[in-house]
Parts: sequence; structure tokens; C-alpha cells
Amino acid sequence: MFEALLRVFVPGLDYFYKANTFFREEMIDNGLYWQLKDREPIGEKTKKRLLILGDSVAYGWGVSRKDVFTTVLSDRTYYEVINFGVPGTNSVEQSLYFEIEGKALKPDIVFWIITNNDIAARSKCSTNFQRNLYRSYLLTALFYVKKRMSQPVYTQLQFEEAKEAVARMKQLCDNLVVCLYASPETIKRDKIMKFYQKELVSNRIDFFLLTDEIFKHRLGKIDGHLNVRGNKLLAASIIQVLKVCDTKD
Repeated sequence: MFEALLRVFVPGLDYFYKANTFFREEMIDNGLYWQLKDREPIGEKTKKRLLILGDSVAYGWGVSRKDVFTTVLSDRTYYEVINFGVPGTNSVEQSLYFEIEGKALKPDIVFWIITNNDIAARSKCSTNFQRNLYRSYLLTALFYVKKRMSQPVYTQLQFEEAKEAVARMKQLCDNLVVCLYASPETIKRDKIMKFYQKELVSNRIDFFLLTDEIFKHRLGKIDGHLNVRGNKLLAASIIQVLKVCDTKD
């Protein structure tokens, strides 16, 4: 009975099953970082390139490819937009991914979207048993409640590795702009975002925050990724920053 009620009234609980299925079927671990199995090939450079780096937010999780903010940027700017977002990756992986594969694409500007779980340890692929547990909305609901009641604990090593990743990106890319995935209001109470903000200032890396309005447009209470409207607002924010970058050039 509880299972049936959850499926009717809390449809968003299937997020965890979908995420684990995507991770198992669409991604591959090369030993240094997770990457998508089927990334679109990138041809010769014909115009200015904008490379987007980050995790599932940068990837555009939860909306169709035509509605992801990177597609909106392609339609509304003169840049060739390359989406290097990979779900489930952290700052260390993202910096290595850029060093090994992204830098060779010679982007004219790099937008690195940092979220407050990018300091986490590397993601692990779930076992078949764990994945099948998520088929049950009841067990998923219990997991979700437990997750909401506990705060993630990060080690000093994780902070040090994230610090090194920021410094590495500064060395690799002199045209880097960081989007801290927080608003001026939420960053005040977010320890991880304040840590990243401090490191960006220390490394003299340009960064910007988002408006509270963007975070009103999520897929749901359980899946907090941006919906179609949120992706459009994110694209609009990046376009405004691009205009500032263009005037500097």
C-alpha cells in the first residue's frame, strides 16, 4: 500500500534509479575520471569556442538536449559551445579532464561550473543489488529521508585535493571564468561554496554567482537540477558574463 501511494504521489523518487542506471550504462571510468561513453565528436575549429566544464548541472541533467543551457548558448551567441559536463564528477576529475582532453580543443573561454558536491570523493558504480533497491519507492524514500537528515562529512584530504584542482585550472587556463552554483544569499550558509570562493579569490580567478530566481526553477523537491526555465535563466546569466568578457577583449 505504501509503495503504491509513493508511486502515485511522489513520482520524483524514480530519480535515484534513473541516475544509477545512467551511471552504469552511459559512463565509463578511465582510471582518472568518469566520462561519457558516447560524447559527440568535435571537428575543426571554425569560430570562437566556449567550453563548459562541470558535473551534472553543466551536463544539463533532466532535460532534453535541445533545452540544456548550452544549446541555448549556441543559438544565442556567436560561440561554438562545447559541453564538457560529466555527471557525478568532482573538481579533481574535471580539472584532469580539461588538462588531458579539453585544453587540446583550444577554447577561447572556459566556463567552469562548480557545485557544492564537487568536493566529494570519486563516484562509485553501484552494484546490481544497490541498483535494484532503487526500484522500490519505499526503500528509496527511506534512503532519501536518511540522506536529508545527515550532513556530508568531507576529509581534509578532499579539501586539499579540491584546492589543488583550482590551482591546476589557473595554470592550465588563462581564460577561465567560474560560475559558483549559488546565490549571494545561499553562499553565506554554504561552507563548501565559501571554501571555493576563497580559493578562487586566492588564485585570482574571475567568478560569478547566480540569482535566487534561477534556483526557483528546479525539476522537483527531490531532483534539484534545473528545469527548462532554469536552464534558460542560466544561459541568460552566462550571456551577460560573456558580454563583460568581450568588452575586456
